[in-house]
Amino acid sequence: MPGEDLEPAEARSRPHLRWTDASGPHTFEVTDVLTAGSAPVVDLVVSDRAVSRVHAELVPRHDGLWVHDLESRNGTYVSGVKISEARVPQGGILRLGTTEITVTYGQTAAPELWPESHLGPLFGRSAAMRELFRHIAGSAPSVASVLVSGEIGTGKGLVARALHDLSPRAGGPFVVVDCAALPHGTLENELYYYMETSNGGTLYLQEVGELPLPLQPRLLRLLKSYRVRHGDTTMRSAPVADAFDTRLIVSTHRDLRVLANRGAFREDLYFEIAQVTLRVPPLRDRMADLPALLAEFLGPEGTEALHDELLEELTDLPWLGNVRELRNVAERMIGAGGWGNKPRPGVPDPRALAATAENVIGGIGTTMDLTGVASEARKIADAKKAGVGGPSLDTSTAEVPAGADAGGAAVPSLPAGYEHWYEIGFKEFRDKWTEIGEREYLRRLMARTNRSSSAASREAGLERTYLYRLLKKHGF
Repeated sequence: MPGEDLEPAEARSRPHLRWTDASGPHTFEVTDVLTAGSAPVVDLVVSDRAVSRVHAELVPRHDGLWVHDLESRNGTYVSGVKISEARVPQGGILRLGTTEITVTYGQTAAPELWPESHLGPLFGRSAAMRELFRHIAGSAPSVASVLVSGEIGTGKGLVARALHDLSPRAGGPFVVVDCAALPHGTLENELYYYMETSNGGTLYLQEVGELPLPLQPRLLRLLKSYRVRHGDTTMRSAPVADAFDTRLIVSTHRDLRVLANRGAFREDLYFEIAQVTLRVPPLRDRMADLPALLAEFLGPEGTEALHDELLEELTDLPWLGNVRELRNVAERMIGAGGWGNKPRPGVPDPRALAATAENVIGGIGTTMDLTGVASEARKIADAKKAGVGGPSLDTSTAEVPAGADAGGAAVPSLPAGYEHWYEIGFKEFRDKWTEIGEREYLRRLMARTNRSSSAASREAGLERTYLYRLLKKHGF
């Protein structure tokens, strides 16, 4: 790839963009996460018919400018290579549509990382977390709506709590609403009640991406009609008596901009709720924090049993359930009465516990109930050491349900603790099983091809960029 990689001294310099589009020449200094596209409401507007309305995300990190394509129509390119996510090198060319943007790293030093390893209920010594802390502290005093995104188990709720506690509204109510549990028939009444309850404080809407498309206009109308808009000369459609002074924070584990490009999430609602965006890094991007997190979860006695070899092996795991999964594995070990390289008989090995949870659950992002895993833990750990990989979705021992004929084939069974999936909506059930199947397919594919992406893409009949996207999605 053309262009020079950043030297350590340059990595903390701010990226500068230079391009010319239909509206003329432009220069721009990237100081924060921003969305680029042709829509007039995005952070970085590119006047180009070939650019999607919401095209790409630009993220200045401690190691340079990262670009994430948002499933744009015509793709995003870095120095001539089509990417889903990539770092732009010094002097690299970022192409959106037909517009070429030159990226250089100037002499203006980027903002320093947050100086401490704690911020409210959050902990992190890694650069990724300390960058997040800086953004939280800078956003907390504002009244702008905040979208907190991140994988399941990363701590989005803690970020929302920190934003509230550090704001001038800290003495007011902090109202939490799960959008997935909102009743469809009485949505307006429910949300009106929560807005009224959170008046003078913060309204936190969890998993807003789970709100069905037909309900999204109703949420948008409520937010526009009944929320005080600081700085506006009018209250829009709501009389002052009916407007609530509440700060809005929403969270999601989905990429709402990608959903908006697909038509699965309203673009106008996205821009209403995402005046500020914060992304919580997954555990795999903050592995420097793993020893300290384990020490916090295990306490002094458990921490004494940790050693470098065990920490190194745990660091190599993908941790799809993120910090929540790490906590659950640690608590399971405490309950079992042991932690270390050579567990006592009957005490599960934490590496096997984590490996089992990762491979059975796949890309769903939740942490399974680890009850009953101990008996298989050592076998799985030995298989991984032998290079076989994690456990497969073996259905050969599944029970045949009552009423099936004696010669009937065995049917797949759900992992322990997930039988309730049979009682959820069909689409959600299908999506969850698809996630499990995708991960198992990829695990076997990469094992057969000796982890060669070119061989794997040929065998699977997939474009390499799409294969990369799947591998990233499932933590490979």
